[in-house]
Amino acid sequence: WFMDMELAQYVPNLIQSKVNGLLLLNMDEDDFRELGIIKRLHLRQIDLALRKYRKRYELDHAIEDYDDDDGIDDDDDDLLADENDEDITFDQGSDAMSKAKDDDSDIDELARNDDNLPTEDEVLELQKDRTNIQIDVVFPGDETLYPDIGDIVRCHYVCKLAQNGQEIENTRKNKLPFEFVLGIGQVILGLDRGVLQMSLGERSHIRISALYAYGIKGALPIVPPNADLIFDVELLRWRRRKPWFKPLIQEAHFSQRPYEDESDDP
Repeated sequence: WFMDMELAQYVPNLIQSKVNGLLLLNMDEDDFRELGIIKRLHLRQIDLALRKYRKRYELDHAIEDYDDDDGIDDDDDDLLADENDEDITFDQGSDAMSKAKDDDSDIDELARNDDNLPTEDEVLELQKDRTNIQIDVVFPGDETLYPDIGDIVRCHYVCKLAQNGQEIENTRKNKLPFEFVLGIGQVILGLDRGVLQMSLGERSHIRISALYAYGIKGALPIVPPNADLIFDVELLRWRRRKPWFKPLIQEAHFSQRPYEDESDDP
């Protein structure tokens, strides 16, 4: 089940803990965290799949219970001739099929309306991220608070070429943390997606493929073409970005800019 969701990295812990299908039905988010599943998107993906799993499990057992209750011996064949049971069998089958379709529809509708659950596109993006981003946690964060897209994150990082370990940039040397708006393309895609998966205070080594870095062109003369990068990132904190709307009419010879404090002198 986990292999089908491409979450094979958690399978050894599941086997070691002897998790079977029945136990899986009764597990909650805290139980999965104890098994080492702490990434938000992974937990959401499991939660959505579990809801469908539980619905189908209940339906299958409801049909089995009906079959057990209506079991008829061979001696009762004469009674069947006097009773009109074919409609019951047909109706029951139709009801079961309708219920299965309704349950799937309810689950799909629930998935569409629940903002906390990943969409199909998000799951595909997550699979692509796993191919191009490898995160090795050096010091775990609080594993509770995570930044969101649009937040202004502050972090320290050291960037090196994966090929030879050549250092490209180091914010710790200048003792000046780096800030950027998360998820809007201010930095390379791999750093954007990697920091999004880090919790408050976490320090991790993020290996980023060339596809998620500078691609086939590179960033000459510093980053060669098709170069993988390794970032040593420490997520210090973040803050919400205030919404800003440009006024339709502005004063002459005046250009209002976003996030500018009007109380400050120009």
